Amino acid sequence: MSMRRLAFAGLNADARVLTNKARVECQSFRLTFEDAVSVDYITRHIAKVQQRYTHSGGVRPFGVFNLVAGFDSDGTPRLYTTEPSG
Repeated sequence: MSMRRLAFAGLNADARVLTNKARVECQSFRLTFEDAVSVDYITRHIAKVQQRYTHSGGVRPFGVFNLVAGFDSDGTPRLYTTEPSG
């Protein structure tokens, strides 16, 4: 079972950017490893993107709080959050 869901609260434009980056990363992962990403992996990827923007000059931090939910390969449900404050 490889169901993943992403919900957000905050600026819609920021959420759209993060969602698109997450989609591209999921596609890249599947093409590279021929397997679906884990919920933990994609959450860490989203958090790294948010952290990179926080430390970059000339860009503002993402103003969005994410909930990432899904099931691991063994069927265990997982729920993770990322937030702008770290």
